[in-house]
Amino acid sequence: MGRLGYLGQNYFHQDWDLWGPTPTNVLERFRRQETESLVEATRDEVASILSSHPDGEALEALWDGTGAAWDPVLARWGTYREWFEEIRRVLS
Repeated sequence: MGRLGYLGQNYFHQDWDLWGPTPTNVLERFRRQETESLVEATRDEVASILSSHPDGEALEALWDGTGAAWDPVLARWGTYREWFEEIRRVLS
């Protein structure tokens, strides 16, 4: 899954809330803690995913494929598209 997989597995595992109180805080921590090149590559990967205009099911499958324990829809955070847009926004 690449860089998105790294983000999902390492920052949104079952204890993700230890990294921050909200998913956005966790993304901000990823941005601060990881190398600039990894952050940029992750942002670019997410931008590429969004530009290919996959539907919600495709985005769900991509996020599920990362192994992340946190789910934006189940958490009533928003849609998968909104989540991917948030990742891109925070990493910009």
